[in-house]
Amino acid sequence: MSRTVSFGDSDSSSWTAVVDYGDRAGTETISMSTKSFTLSHAYADEGTYRLTVSVTDDRGASGNASASVTVVDAAPVLSPIPPANLAGTGTKTYTQAGSFTDPSSDSWSATVDYGDGTGVQPLTLSATTFTLTHSYTQGHTFTLTVTVTDDDGSSSGTQTTVKV
Repeated sequence: MSRTVSFGDSDSSSWTAVVDYGDRAGTETISMSTKSFTLSHAYADEGTYRLTVSVTDDRGASGNASASVTVVDAAPVLSPIPPANLAGTGTKTYTQAGSFTDPSSDSWSATVDYGDGTGVQPLTLSATTFTLTHSYTQGHTFTLTVTVTDDDGSSSGTQTTVKV
């Protein structure tokens, strides 16, 4: 979350803001010489938080404001998987590493569909990386699909082609 906020105070030249983002991460103190500042905070999980700001001027006068901040779960973001071209005759083995990012989750599940009629299969993850390995027995251009779902239920996928 990032937001620039401002306030009015006609008889002071410096201020201090104390910000509580409402997620038990503690408070942040911001010293300033202008009547605006930027709130910037990374929430670790989705939820609704009560953000509170208290501004005190150089004469000791203060004012408070609060707002409700709703953080929604972000889906995992998969890195693109490059297309593959497997030449030759007979059974061909496709192998490709893949990865994803997801700062708001602790665990994930994943599936892969190699596009050759073998169906959707579970994909083993090692933290936020995986290895795709599959044997293709016939020539064709296949659409491979990987889907990752986080522990909050958000999912995303990526596709590539494998030409055998």
